[in-house]
Amino acid sequence: MSLRTVFASLACVIASVPLAASAQSTPERGWALDRYDPAPAGDRSLLAEHPRYARRWDAAASLTFELGTSTLRVQRTYADTHTDHVAVLSSMLVAQLNAAASFAGRVGVDVSLPISLAQDGSEALLGTIVLAPASGVAAGDLRLGGRVRLVGFASRDPFSVHLGAWVWLPTGSRVNNTGDGVVRASPRVVLAGAAGVVRWSLTTSLMFRRPIDALNVAVGTELRFTGGVSFDVWQGRMRVGPEAYVVTPIRDVPEGAASAAFAQGQWGAELLLGAHVALPSGLSLDLGGGMGFDRGVGVPGARAALGVSWRGSSVSNEPAAVSER
Repeated sequence: MSLRTVFASLACVIASVPLAASAQSTPERGWALDRYDPAPAGDRSLLAEHPRYARRWDAAASLTFELGTSTLRVQRTYADTHTDHVAVLSSMLVAQLNAAASFAGRVGVDVSLPISLAQDGSEALLGTIVLAPASGVAAGDLRLGGRVRLVGFASRDPFSVHLGAWVWLPTGSRVNNTGDGVVRASPRVVLAGAAGVVRWSLTTSLMFRRPIDALNVAVGTELRFTGGVSFDVWQGRMRVGPEAYVVTPIRDVPEGAASAAFAQGQWGAELLLGAHVALPSGLSLDLGGGMGFDRGVGVPGARAALGVSWRGSSVSNEPAAVSER
């Protein structure tokens, strides 16, 4: 047998593999379900960003454990009109690893990795999508981010403007509900300020993600608003206040002409009460708890968060900025 014949036979075998694979009816899997997108380490907040920049450079890191309950429930209606609910993810425990740095009084970068430690629930079929809780520890999509200060300082001025973007690399798994399987990107605008013991922020972001049709669930490009207000108490050693986000898909409902934007069962909101207690050596104890509303996919019924964060300096070295614990 000649080499030419061998190569021709191998080429036929290789070419037939995609055809054989496509002929199989392999069901699709899930997507990144956890809605907890932490603020960059060093912001002294859970979800709502409050940008901070160093005149030269500084660094921060955090580890947060967050538990969401009733993260995904499926309602089934039978021929006799009765309905029941299947808790696909009745609980989801995730460790959030976060690191950040800032420099030049204007630029900040951050990296974040969620790791699903435990999931509980039951398998369910949503159209062609099979969803089931992960059986073990599973890494999520790695988030890389950056932001730049345009106007003002959030820690000292009543109003400041910042631009940023996050990119999620597909390091997670659709099977384990920790990734989309493709890159996601989210540009954002951050408005923030301070007056006395009060700090506030509002972030508007648009996440571009691959559309997934899961029965009547619209997964795709999303609009998200995240905001918070905090108060310095206990002589500045503690910061407490509410944080919240509202998220909605910007696409049509699968197999329908209606828009999914702010439609019932498609959009959701979550409200958390956070507390951050300053500890020695630049450490901070971070706590939070709250509940979800309207319960769009991935928005939990309730959530609790506990973590510890560290900043390279407990005093801000922004130009002419007031000191921060």
